[in-house]
Amino acid sequence: NHVTLVMGCFEGISDCLWIAHYKLFKSWKDEREMQQRIEARRALHKKMTLEPRDDWTLHEIARYTGSDPELPILTAIDGEVYNVWRGSEWYGPEGPYHSIAGRDSTRFLAKQILEEEEDDGQPLDAMEIDTLNGWKEHFNFKYDKIGKLRDDGDAPALSETTTAAACRPAVRSDGLASSVQLAESREDAATIRKAMAAVRDDDGTSAGNQVRRWVIHKEAHCARLISRVQEMLLALDPESPGYTEGLLQLQAVQQAAMKCKQTCEETVVDGLCAALDRLG
Repeated sequence: NHVTLVMGCFEGISDCLWIAHYKLFKSWKDEREMQQRIEARRALHKKMTLEPRDDWTLHEIARYTGSDPELPILTAIDGEVYNVWRGSEWYGPEGPYHSIAGRDSTRFLAKQILEEEEDDGQPLDAMEIDTLNGWKEHFNFKYDKIGKLRDDGDAPALSETTTAAACRPAVRSDGLASSVQLAESREDAATIRKAMAAVRDDDGTSAGNQVRRWVIHKEAHCARLISRVQEMLLALDPESPGYTEGLLQLQAVQQAAMKCKQTCEETVVDGLCAALDRLG
């Protein structure tokens, strides 16, 4: 009995030691793997980072399409060059926006197209400039700006995007929507609703590019609506009697538009339309 008891104790101690050893080994292994992932991420970031410069040419950025995994992905927008390697799932060879990688994508984004054949060749109008500005805000927030595109005559001809502010409707002194702004905002909401419905109704038989176009179309109109609301927020007069109410109404429209960028649910665009109705 004593021998059995002693043997049982030894077995128990052995099991405890084995479990402790296993846990220590697993902890060491997990920590080592995490450190390896961190080091790999740092190495990738270093490899994909390019020094900013103000003399990029279209010929130079054409090699940065994501086809070479050792190189980052670049695109140019309205004279600015962006490194979008962090969005390789969108702009890489298998991504839906790969057609704008390694080139000047200004007209593609402004006109909401993915192929050169879809470009009507016309100068950008006021609505397209607003759409472009919405995309520029998106890229400025999400990706690294690495310099400017050199004006050497090989860039596509554009309308005067630097004078985009002159193309926008005037803002009322109280900061709320003018009749023109409200009408344009409702048109944006209607387009957003139509795009959402097209995406929801897709049964998988449509061409992949068609669905992506609807998604791009929706996001562009959301961005334009958000940009318009931001202008009105900046124009609000803190001394005006209706400042607080106007601030809340505009913020409600902005939040609803942001939600529309993230989903295709009809109830969300219903909320956007309701928020616009409260503006006037």
